Amino acid sequence: MYVNLSTCNPLHVPCAALGDVTSMNFCVDSFPILSGKTVYGIPAFGSEKGLEIAEVDLAILELYAETTSPIFEAQRLSVTPVKESKLLTRKFELEVGELYLIKNDVDKAFRIFADNVLSGSTGLCITRQYATKVRKKYGLEKTTMIWLSQEQSEEKTIHSIQDIALLISDFLGKAKHAVVMLDGVEYLITHYGFDSFVRFLQQMNNRVAQNEAILIAPVYEKALEERYIKLVERETTPLTIGELKNF
Repeated sequence: MYVNLSTCNPLHVPCAALGDVTSMNFCVDSFPILSGKTVYGIPAFGSEKGLEIAEVDLAILELYAETTSPIFEAQRLSVTPVKESKLLTRKFELEVGELYLIKNDVDKAFRIFADNVLSGSTGLCITRQYATKVRKKYGLEKTTMIWLSQEQSEEKTIHSIQDIALLISDFLGKAKHAVVMLDGVEYLITHYGFDSFVRFLQQMNNRVAQNEAILIAPVYEKALEERYIKLVERETTPLTIGELKNF
């Protein structure tokens, strides 16, 4: 018998489903402990043939599975802040507690991020680009890199906008002088809608301010409607061409 455990539905296996095996003369009720689509465990109650499991026992079993799942989820979305070994002189100073928007220049956004990380800040980079490529191009050896993608990879990946919010919040709570690079605004809006993205920005704005951190988000203006750009600008601090021209 094959049982699909990738759903949150309770699993009930009656005696008849177990076949004509006398040593399996019982019924099983279980609830999978899930993090995303990964099953971390299956707590189960069993009963002998002819006996019934009380509803209160099933309620306790379901509650246990529901309360345990967030523990595994939190571990999956947790990263250890790591600083770069080599330290250089900072070229571009950013004010802490701000979420910076850099329009139409992803490379410059990465260079500003690398400038901060290589001069003493602790960085977290969430990017649509493959991590190996980013490390090589900007000289980042230890900075935590997360690939924003649904693809499976040896690199750590993330996709859900809720997971990104949890990951960044966890990182900001651990790191001192934290700077976060969020490369993938267009991707998140395409997959989750603009309203969800603005709520995410508002949440991140609060987290960044509370932790005296910095978040850098590049965006291509032509990829979004003008009214969307205006709303994003309200939740961020845009860096102008004049401020960036000498960097």
